[in-house]
Amino acid sequence: MISVFAVVGANVIDVLPPFIKASFKVILPAVFGAVYVELASKHLKMGTATIVLAIAFTLLAKTLGIPGWVLNIAIIAGGILVARAMYLAEAKKG
Repeated sequence: MISVFAVVGANVIDVLPPFIKASFKVILPAVFGAVYVELASKHLKMGTATIVLAIAFTLLAKTLGIPGWVLNIAIIAGGILVARAMYLAEAKKG
């Protein structure tokens, strides 16, 4: 079923106006942000630690000239490590 939607969607995109096609470039960051907000709203400490880590990684990446795709992977991996560390700390208390 997904294949049908992919083929139909590819044909629909071809007939869309250029300003709508241009808006597809921001879909991935928007989804990424929405997932982050959902996660951070449930676990505020983890969300805060992850955003601080992301800001630090971004500043470091600009200084070192690291490409954006590497920065994305580093932020995601950093967020996973923060979540895991916080989980283990809570489990140890527990």
